[in-house]
Amino acid sequence: MKIVLPRGERLIVEADVDASALARVIKVLCDRGWSINPRIGRDVSDRGSKLRRGISQTTYAHSGEHFMSSKIIYGSISVALALSSSAHAQGLISEKNISLAMAQTIANGAMEKRKEMGFKVSVVVIDRAGLPIVMLRGDGAGLHTPEGADRKAYTARTFRAPSADFVKRIQSDPTSFGSIQYTRVPSLPGGLPIRVGDDVVGAVGVSGSPGKDDDCSQAGIDKVTADLK
Repeated sequence: MKIVLPRGERLIVEADVDASALARVIKVLCDRGWSINPRIGRDVSDRGSKLRRGISQTTYAHSGEHFMSSKIIYGSISVALALSSSAHAQGLISEKNISLAMAQTIANGAMEKRKEMGFKVSVVVIDRAGLPIVMLRGDGAGLHTPEGADRKAYTARTFRAPSADFVKRIQSDPTSFGSIQYTRVPSLPGGLPIRVGDDVVGAVGVSGSPGKDDDCSQAGIDKVTADLK
């Protein structure tokens, strides 16, 4: 970009930018009360549908009796172009997550496993944001088990590892001891992350089968292994 010397009350600004960036430049100047007379050089592609990158664009800026200095207009354009660059970097992202149907299959699989072992448990499946999708409380399961299952699942999700590893983490790393203050993070086994490759898309937690909670959680995940791709 370069600032061309003034012509009377006009200042010519030449910049190699795309149409979106130029529009932002013009908006900034108009917001400052300046009238804009754009002269845009188009270099049409073979298909005639896009402007080739790096087209030359010239804009004249003036405002009544007052003349805008090259420093002011240069600063305005710099801000506009910075905003344009940020806008190009923004956009929607695509993430994998657990569907309701998958969560139900996982929860039911965990329940089937606890039935084989004769325990009365609760199962919670959460999504990648840590929000519960399915909660099942088995007949006769303790009143505390739904909360326990939820917290175990959350621990597995937020730390991207089995909730049992949280205990090891505290024991091996004294600096992490403060983590026990988190209200939703218990130092108990039973929560397992649900992975698609290295991406953790959710977690499942089981409470009510002492020493076997992880087995129930894994049985639930095993039911959807083929779909975790």
